[in-house]
Amino acid sequence: MKKLSVKSAAPGKLVAGLSLAAMCALPGVAQADALAQSILEITTFKLTASGDIASGTASGLGTVSGQLNGVNLTNVNAPGTNYGASTSLGAGYVANSEILGAVTGTFAGGTTTIAGTAVTNAPFGGSGADALADAVVSLKPQGSGNVETNTGTTFSYSFALASASKITIAFDADQFLRAYLQGTPILGGTATANSNWSISIQQAGVGEVFNWAPNGQSGGITGGTETSDPFSLNRGATATANFINEVVVNPAVGSFGAFTDEFGIGTYTMTINHKVDTRANIEVPEPGTLALVGLSLVGLAGLGRSRAKRQAA
Repeated sequence: MKKLSVKSAAPGKLVAGLSLAAMCALPGVAQADALAQSILEITTFKLTASGDIASGTASGLGTVSGQLNGVNLTNVNAPGTNYGASTSLGAGYVANSEILGAVTGTFAGGTTTIAGTAVTNAPFGGSGADALADAVVSLKPQGSGNVETNTGTTFSYSFALASASKITIAFDADQFLRAYLQGTPILGGTATANSNWSISIQQAGVGEVFNWAPNGQSGGITGGTETSDPFSLNRGATATANFINEVVVNPAVGSFGAFTDEFGIGTYTMTINHKVDTRANIEVPEPGTLALVGLSLVGLAGLGRSRAKRQAA
């Protein structure tokens, strides 16, 4: 009977041991860090016509918005031809600064700026315009957040051509995307960072006559010809939780160029879409859920012991 008793009791002790181990391990398994960051900086953007530009007016609207653990970032709208707007929650956000290495805090932030004059033709004589869109969400050890910034789907430049002309577009771009997750959250987690940039030109009474979304290869343009397209400005990075998972679009710097087909005399409107967005989310059970799981395991251990006693009797 003694020998039988030992064998019968072993399963109950095993379940009890596993229950205790699981209760201790669950909080640790639920911990995870996440970071998503996207930066797209455009510099020395120039618009040059082969003929004369008779007149021109610019308008724009930069916005920054987001959320961190259920709290909205202060929504910022910055209208005008030159502007700067930035907002953040938590400590740690630095505008236009690439974050490398492990996650160090919980914060979110975004910045959008534009400055300079893009049109190089007289009487404008611009030396170029610069624009920045930057967004980051950092979560340690858990939570949820998203940030979007843009230099505006509403940013536009309206101009009139006094003679038939081709328009040359040239600029430099600096792009950084990072999606990072570390840990094994029970309910999962994701981190995503996206970058988007495109330009289109509409002719009054005609419609769209030019569109370009640089994609790092031949194509992605209508109504014109690319002269330089070194990497895609329209792409993203996504990481899903699995101990350590990181997707980095290595810092890419390059010069872009294109020119339009010949435009006739008339009025035109150029519209630029320059946008980045980031999202990060770590799903973890509530403390009450973890407690219920632990109690269930303890109950299972007790059931194992009861069965062992009945078998021993």
